[in-house]
Amino acid sequence: MVMTTGSTAADPGGPIAVQVAADRAWTTTSIDVKRGDELAVAASGVVNNGKFKNITPDGMKKYTHGAAALPSASHPSRSAALMTLVARIGEGPVFTIGMTSTFTATHDGPLQLGVNDVQPSDNSGSWTVTIRHRAVAAAAGASTGGA
Repeated sequence: MVMTTGSTAADPGGPIAVQVAADRAWTTTSIDVKRGDELAVAASGVVNNGKFKNITPDGMKKYTHGAAALPSASHPSRSAALMTLVARIGEGPVFTIGMTSTFTATHDGPLQLGVNDVQPSDNSGSWTVTIRHRAVAAAAGASTGGA
């Protein structure tokens, strides 16, 4: 179940709060993004992965024994730390969100949030993610009278 509170796609300028469960590969938000839209994301909370507990949205940079926690080719993102909050727009490429991120959309489609993990089904907990979405195309059309 996806819990979304706040504004909807009809009011893209207001903040949206989404619970991202760590045991799901992807959580689809209610935000339909267009190329050029601007988004600001802030995440909080902790999740657990087997013996690793209290993982923030910034993920695991190292294991408890000090070795680097590097993702494999089967992780959603090879460039994000393990258990990091990641995103994608539609079927576009996966990118890192972590605790905070501001970005301009390069693809059209629904904003999806997930955890950079190969087997999310053994995870528990969730992150609370707040998203601000500024629809640039809509704002430009409104300021020019839609012409």
